[in-house]
Amino acid sequence: MKYYILILLSLLISSSISAQSDWILSNNGIPDNFNIYDFMVTQPNEIYAVGASVNFYPTPKLYKSTNNGENWTELSVEGLESHNYVYAAICLAGSKMFISASSFNTAYAIYSSLDGTSWTLSNTGIPEKFITRDFIVISPSEIYAIGWLFYGISIIPGIYKTTNSGVNWEEVPVSGIDTHNLFYHPSCIAGSKMFIDATSTDSTYSIYSSTDGTTWSPSNTGIPENFDTYDFCVISPTEIFAIGGLFTDTLVSAGIYKSVNAGESWEWFPVNGMSSHNYLYSAACISGSKMFINAQSTEGTYAIYSSTIPDYNGIEQISSNKFSIFPNPANDYINISAEEKFNEIRIHDLHGRLLKSTTDNILFIGDLPHSLYVVNVVKDGKIVKKQTIIVE
Repeated sequence: MKYYILILLSLLISSSISAQSDWILSNNGIPDNFNIYDFMVTQPNEIYAVGASVNFYPTPKLYKSTNNGENWTELSVEGLESHNYVYAAICLAGSKMFISASSFNTAYAIYSSLDGTSWTLSNTGIPEKFITRDFIVISPSEIYAIGWLFYGISIIPGIYKTTNSGVNWEEVPVSGIDTHNLFYHPSCIAGSKMFIDATSTDSTYSIYSSTDGTTWSPSNTGIPENFDTYDFCVISPTEIFAIGGLFTDTLVSAGIYKSVNAGESWEWFPVNGMSSHNYLYSAACISGSKMFINAQSTEGTYAIYSSTIPDYNGIEQISSNKFSIFPNPANDYINISAEEKFNEIRIHDLHGRLLKSTTDNILFIGDLPHSLYVVNVVKDGKIVKKQTIIVE
């Protein structure tokens, strides 16, 4: 639909209603005809880029970086031979990766993998005409698949849910998105709220939020209805970036909106550094304190850019070597060695949700699932130490 419309390039206007963000190329090893549909962060510094090399026909590929986007290596995948046209979305739930794959005959399926190279079907309960545009991961076993049933020119949006790590899925009844019910493009979770970008047949767009996945309400104040969100970046339970394009009849202006109050309101967020690839942004992610974004130009070239996150987790950060967090990986406890006093230790998941906190030097994490987490040491309202850890 919108991807096939002939549109002109509009330069981003660097207004100053909020702090700007500078972006630099982070694309070494990836050809400029590779368009990324989604990112997945699996470990500190380890990122997967899923998408397609675009020539006359798209050729799906996966690239991997083990040094936080400094360079990338193509992966050889197996098991996707019957659905090898395009991969639309990817996520990590516990130790399993999930991917949405397509075929030339418009059949779709979800696959899972433990290593990113060998994939098996994980689609029981989802019809083959349902294309998953994004995933929301609640826990290692609970995942939402967001997308639509595709029958020629007929599109029926829907949500499916698994509570057993993709062994089987059931349809979720939804309400509240009736005025924007054409399809749902990206989604995310921030704190206890889910967010989704919905579209209507008259090409208007809106962000909705929900606490249970079934009842949704508009969460779009400050964003015009012709701004289509392609992806979200969640910085904290309250701080979210919406990345996409502002659509008019013949024009797209790529841009970013930011919310600091869990989607209650949004403001335009100017960016610098993407003047050569500022047509649209199709995917984004967070890895440590860096944001990654896929940008496109009018010539049909693509590139990954990275940027340091401003005001990470909504708390001022200062650099200090007076604190250390160990062990990493960890099993039952993490320890904080401190040369000076601090106020609190906080551990968040990769969606920004606060899971535990303590004022002691030892934090029990034995009840957390195997995954990646972010630990913050806070002193006087400032993050003085930030570290990503692996819980085994």
